[in-house]
Amino acid sequence: MRNNYFCALCVVLVIVFSRLVASPPPEPKTVYGTVYMSDEVTQAPSGTDIMINNTNLSQVTYAKTYGPPTQTGRYSAVILASEGDLIYVRAWNATQYGYNTGTMGPTRVNVDITLNISRPSETNVTITVPQDHSFYNMGADFNVTAFIQVLGNNGLDCNATISFSNSSVIVLFSGENNDIDLGNILLWDSVTVVWNVTANQTGFTNIAVDASCGSDGINLEGLNSDTVINISSSDYLAPNITLIAPENNTRQNNPVVFYYNVTDGSPIMNCSLIVDNVIVATTPNPLRNALLNFTQTISTKNNWWAINCTDSSSSHNTGSAGFYNLTINSFPSVSVIDILDPIDLFAASARTIICNGTIFDEDGYPDIANVNATLFNIDYGSYHEDSDNNSIHYTDTSCTIYNQVGNMADFNCSFDVVYYALNGSWVCNVTVGDLINASNSSEVYATVNELLAIGADPSFINYGDLGITEESPMDLIVNITNYGNILLDLELYGYAIDDNDGLAMNCTKSNISVDWERFDLDSGTDYALMTALQNKSSPNSINFNLPPRTEIQESAKETYWKLKIPELTGGICNGKIVFTAVPD
Repeated sequence: MRNNYFCALCVVLVIVFSRLVASPPPEPKTVYGTVYMSDEVTQAPSGTDIMINNTNLSQVTYAKTYGPPTQTGRYSAVILASEGDLIYVRAWNATQYGYNTGTMGPTRVNVDITLNISRPSETNVTITVPQDHSFYNMGADFNVTAFIQVLGNNGLDCNATISFSNSSVIVLFSGENNDIDLGNILLWDSVTVVWNVTANQTGFTNIAVDASCGSDGINLEGLNSDTVINISSSDYLAPNITLIAPENNTRQNNPVVFYYNVTDGSPIMNCSLIVDNVIVATTPNPLRNALLNFTQTISTKNNWWAINCTDSSSSHNTGSAGFYNLTINSFPSVSVIDILDPIDLFAASARTIICNGTIFDEDGYPDIANVNATLFNIDYGSYHEDSDNNSIHYTDTSCTIYNQVGNMADFNCSFDVVYYALNGSWVCNVTVGDLINASNSSEVYATVNELLAIGADPSFINYGDLGITEESPMDLIVNITNYGNILLDLELYGYAIDDNDGLAMNCTKSNISVDWERFDLDSGTDYALMTALQNKSSPNSINFNLPPRTEIQESAKETYWKLKIPELTGGICNGKIVFTAVPD
């Protein structure tokens, strides 16, 4: 009994003693210092990472250097600590790290660190697919993708491992391994790792990817593992279908393009187009979350349409969208078209050419939106779609529509065709369009005849005052302009009173024979070398080669004239020169 009493007393004394020497509770205290580069003089730049560990409490705090421009390596942080606690501080940059310890004083402790130890390799893992809380229909296949980078130093003999908190919800494809050998990875290089998996059964799981290298050492960043949470799998939702076009209660041209998309947790087995309760087309295995379409010619005027899709899950869930009303548009047409044929153009001016006729639209004349026409020369390779050119192509974009009755209307299209429009085979193409841009065309042919016409400027030649046997001192110019649509030459003759009198001039005293008036196609030619004018019975034929006008400029050439006065001639003289255009 006594021994027991003394033992109990001893225990009591020990308890009382331990209470008397207990340390005060931790309270906020400051850890501060400076981080230096390996030369132990240069301060580390602002933003250098720091980890502070109160080893007595296993309490970890992170900080960064933040000093002013001349003191960039300074840091300071507040932690819970008691006086005498051992404080461990570590700092690091991309390639080096350092550490130091200090004992906490009454309110603070100074711990400086030098970055003088080369960092070993460590991995940085980021799972990019799937995201947290992703949902997959049961049976769906997808990828787990991780982005792995090496920090600190080159990584040797690296590998990555995938794991599942519930290994029955998401499973690897047959033949896939949890571990993947990554080989060596250079500093800052990265690799993308992919595991093919299947949503195997209903439930939830977290997915983790860990990576490491044989050359790893101290892990400064703590980024060698990443986890996505709450990845779920189930199979109860039908595919969601969105009808995009055509919209409800619209009119469309044949063939109709039906646009839609479908979303679902499982792959889609098939989608079908339904018109008036009949499946008219089916697409197997269409893509999810993509713009899809059916192209179908519909034979009936008024219709209802919908789209059904069935997924590939074990339940084969089926979703449906519609029904939308659809009216098939009737194309308008040009039922009658007429044009003047042949067409004779007017010299040096324009002639209005009319294309007219009748248009038809089964949807009624109010559906006719516009009529336009083109007139073009097919002998010179012109087409309906070409741009306008007065020589070969004309357009009327606002033809007149009139006499609208029922399904029909008349039209009138006009073109101001100029004199130099090239002769040959021309086509008038008339196009009618309705309110939803359905169109039809029709054509009629006509011949534009040759136009041979010229103009002379000035209309008279004034040789001035010349003495007997005197020649014109300079050329007098007459411009010849082609006012037709073909290449032309010239015939010339002169007369004074009657058109075959052999005279160039009838004078007050005597006359001037036709051969005393002369011309040339080159300026400055001596009178003796110029060509003498002839009379009507044997006119001058000139290889003039004057083409028709182009779109840009008029076509003209100069002729040069001189006159010599014979003896015994005097007074006022008058005569005429006839310029005649002939085909080249």
